[in-house]
Amino acid sequence: MNRQEITIAALGVFILVSISYFANAERLARSAEGNEFGFCRSEDSLCAYLTAPLRPILNQTIRQARSQTNSDRVPVLKLYMTDGSIKKLNDKRATTIAEDRAILFTGPDDWVRTDLVVESEQGIAEARARARLKGDWADHIKDSRKRSLRIRIRNGQTVLGSSRFSIQHPITRGYHREALLFEAMRRHGVLTPRYFLVDVRLNDLDIGFMAFEEHFTKELIESQNRREGPILSVDEDQMWRQRFLNANRSDVNWDSYGYTFETALHYRSKDYPVRAYGRVDAENLDTKSNNAIRGLSLFRLALDGKAPVTKAFDLNLTAKWFVLTHVFAATHGNGFHNLKFYFNPVTELMEPIAFDNHGDAILPYKYRSTLFIDHMLSDKTFQAHLKTALSDVEAMLADADYQAEHERIQERWLKLLRFDNMSTERLEIADLLENLSAFRADLDNAIEAAESKKVGPYRSKADHIRNRTMLEIESPIHSHLRAFLYADDQGVHAEIKNLMHKPVEILGLYRQDPEGAIRLAHNIQIPVDNGTHENPHIWRHQLGTYEGLFSKPHYVRFTFNGETYEQELQPQFRYTNTIADGDFFTEIVDPTPTVVADRETKTVSFEPGPTVLNKSYVIGPDWSVIVKPGAQLLMRDGALLRVEGNFSAKGTQAKPISFQIESVMDSRMGHWGGLLVTGAQETVEIEHAQFSGQGQSDLPERQDNRGLTGCVTFYESDVEIRSSVFDFMQCEDALNIIRSDFKITESQFLRAHADAFDADFATGRVEGGTFSSTGNDGLDVSGSQVTITGTEFLNIGDKAVSVGEASNLTAEGIKIDDAMTGVASKDRSFAVVRNTAFSGIEGSALIAYIKKQEYGPASIQCDDCAFDDVVSIATTQTGSRIEIDGIDQGIVAFSEQNLAEVGLVP
Repeated sequence: MNRQEITIAALGVFILVSISYFANAERLARSAEGNEFGFCRSEDSLCAYLTAPLRPILNQTIRQARSQTNSDRVPVLKLYMTDGSIKKLNDKRATTIAEDRAILFTGPDDWVRTDLVVESEQGIAEARARARLKGDWADHIKDSRKRSLRIRIRNGQTVLGSSRFSIQHPITRGYHREALLFEAMRRHGVLTPRYFLVDVRLNDLDIGFMAFEEHFTKELIESQNRREGPILSVDEDQMWRQRFLNANRSDVNWDSYGYTFETALHYRSKDYPVRAYGRVDAENLDTKSNNAIRGLSLFRLALDGKAPVTKAFDLNLTAKWFVLTHVFAATHGNGFHNLKFYFNPVTELMEPIAFDNHGDAILPYKYRSTLFIDHMLSDKTFQAHLKTALSDVEAMLADADYQAEHERIQERWLKLLRFDNMSTERLEIADLLENLSAFRADLDNAIEAAESKKVGPYRSKADHIRNRTMLEIESPIHSHLRAFLYADDQGVHAEIKNLMHKPVEILGLYRQDPEGAIRLAHNIQIPVDNGTHENPHIWRHQLGTYEGLFSKPHYVRFTFNGETYEQELQPQFRYTNTIADGDFFTEIVDPTPTVVADRETKTVSFEPGPTVLNKSYVIGPDWSVIVKPGAQLLMRDGALLRVEGNFSAKGTQAKPISFQIESVMDSRMGHWGGLLVTGAQETVEIEHAQFSGQGQSDLPERQDNRGLTGCVTFYESDVEIRSSVFDFMQCEDALNIIRSDFKITESQFLRAHADAFDADFATGRVEGGTFSSTGNDGLDVSGSQVTITGTEFLNIGDKAVSVGEASNLTAEGIKIDDAMTGVASKDRSFAVVRNTAFSGIEGSALIAYIKKQEYGPASIQCDDCAFDDVVSIATTQTGSRIEIDGIDQGIVAFSEQNLAEVGLVP
């Protein structure tokens, strides 16, 4: 061994000894001082004295090694907290884990302030935030250093693409297996949170690698090509509180009764409230709250058995989610209380979100159904979706590109985990294929069982007997009543259900008004559940009309076994208004000579002449719709025609097709009305069609109460529009194309009240034609790939072309004359503009900026462009970039006029 080798070896020994010394010294200091996060509180502490000489060397060694563990940079998340904040978190942890069975309960007072600094490939970002401990079981906070935290960014900012997220020990989500499952889910269009490793430091102490998991916010939805909508779940709080009592405040031997402390619950599925993440203002409706109420109503009705589950859920995505959770042996998320759903405001269906699947080796494959799946399995349509999902997943597992990506993700995670002394088993493609085979057999058996006997509503005699047995044990009970405050189409009513095995005496039902409590009812005895469908144990009390009631707390005071209790009623929604107001075939086809239905070919034809629709109607997915030359559809009083199958409207120059669309306000939000085509299997063809409207709008929100922004909307339906006219349309968008491919040629968009054409998460071309006299944008693209050639934009009230949310646009040979802004690129979008003439621009001909922080800067490349009579040729916000003929135009400090131009006025 030469001198150089001896020196290197000695240095290695020194580092290892130093690490050992540091770890032991710091562990001693933590033990002595109760410093559970593992860092020194004070410069005078024993911890600081023992570790000060080695800390800089060790931290630098660790950081250099981490940075070299893989070619992709791991984001560094630095948290800075005061001693007071640290103590508050430590005290909460100590109180929680002091129980025999530790279950974490959190509330508004548990949040502490923290400052964040994030270093990633996108640069350095700083933010102010709040943090608290998170998790249900103690595994989230057992490790004193790698404890789980929920972090909420303040002031509308985002970091790493999210405004709310969690960091947690990777074991709590099955290490790398969650990432592998999410990759498969995303390939099949199923929503998932962002999930990756971050290198966490707390007050400059190295915590190590933690799993970053995105929380349930609009960023999760919009980043996966969905329109913002509510995320829904059951509120599981009462379940955890009852489990806590069973485990820590009861001396019952649960095993002797056939229970565990987890299963000894007196709640059925209907007894849980449903909730939406985020604010729901039931009194002052806006788009967000209205969509939340629609989603909550659908979830509540499905849970209560008052709406068919096969009509409440997106069966295609639900089937894919269900298959993949079993293929990855990751069914922890299938548990009733773990289910999360996104309510799609356009389709009016709930989509599953893969969450908390915990696909680790400790959970080998086991078939696990859910409440809703049990009630879908006998449905032939859902069975067909399951069959397709099985084939698609099998094809994915055989695909070489997928296999390579699976291995890349796995190797990266395992390398990083090993560095932090964490290890877990590999997940091989062969394992997944074995699970797939086992699941096929189990699924066939489950379908056969579902078809052999009707699965009734969510209750059975066995459930009743089991619940009664649990109650007769006389163990402590968290909740004696299910107390809901329902809002539905008939108004508001209280519904109180006796959960106990003895009668409950209601002393009073109260509403808390500013002037004091008002008693609404009193001296009501609620009997026990007798196991029949007569439901004598449920008491209902009508309270009146909707307005103003949900902003005021309602509570019930009652006695049970000689003790007096008080419980607040939980608001729930059960509105049954759907997109369809009438039966199309009995109300339109039979009495209307201009509408013909061929029941053999399942084709609906609108013949020449006028057809009046005064209500909204749905034509289901088994039918095709043909609008013939000379047909005139008059859509009045906010009537919407929703077509869930193939659609064509091909007129001629001599006999164009006409659509006249009227909007209407009602007591809630109003209806745009118009045409919605969703789920067409064949390309929709529109030719020589004239869409006309009222030219004004009284609706205060961009969406109507059905979640639509367009007078004409195509959702997941590829479309070609030729030689057609959209004139005087009053909706937020005259035309809205979502998640579809499109081609629009030689068509006119005239006098739109707001935007003329919005393309959301779409791919397509606009060739020729004119956009003229719009109230807002001419063409607005979000999350899309669009090409424009030879199109004119004249007299545009806002941006002629707006490119946002990671879109790519190519425009060639277009003309923009008289607009507030020419081409705007924002939020990680890239616009290429060639051979284009700008004139009469009141603001910027070209402008690039950030509007949604989670995306990042944008850019524009403009070649062979001409500028005449423009206030500003190029306006570029810091971080964004505009090039004209290859020359960088530099950064411009935004003036108040520029801020107003892009809608960012403080």
